[in-house]
Amino acid sequence: MYWSDAEPYWGNASRIHLRHIDYEPFQFAYVQYTMDLNGDQIYDLLVSVSNDFDGSLIVYELPPTGELFNGTFKKNIIASGFKPSGSGKGRAPGQGIPYQFYSLTVRKKPIIILSGDDDGCVYLLEAVHDDDPLDWQYSMKTIHKSEQSTIGQISIEDVDNDGHPELFVPAYNDGIVYIYRLIDN
Repeated sequence: MYWSDAEPYWGNASRIHLRHIDYEPFQFAYVQYTMDLNGDQIYDLLVSVSNDFDGSLIVYELPPTGELFNGTFKKNIIASGFKPSGSGKGRAPGQGIPYQFYSLTVRKKPIIILSGDDDGCVYLLEAVHDDDPLDWQYSMKTIHKSEQSTIGQISIEDVDNDGHPELFVPAYNDGIVYIYRLIDN
């Protein structure tokens, strides 16, 4: 994490600071400051560690207000074991997208849609215990599988205004964008 004492100006190197929030030699692919993922009313960092042998999806809980520069970032691995499907070079997983359904079902924690990137899959992760902010267990379902294709950056939007968001899945090698409708429950 970098910051400058002279925000928004970064021209004076003596006023720029660096802080490590994790000392593991991960290959971070996507780091997102995102919505509250566990229902504790604090935003989180959603991080994809993408590599060619054991990729993972990690959530870092931010320190309390006022302790960002010296507090503890709690690390929670919510999914792991991702690897490219082919024998060639590649990485997995790609970017995760949290999505909060606003329907009749009361849901405290959003689902997470995860691009498998070079494993050719798209995953839906759902909290096992939706009402416990300390529980980071997630179930994972494969909702798209392609034997030949890399999955790009996924988009979610209710484009037809029917109350059910559409999931757009770009499959590069197939030359196709698959569209799925997400329905809560």
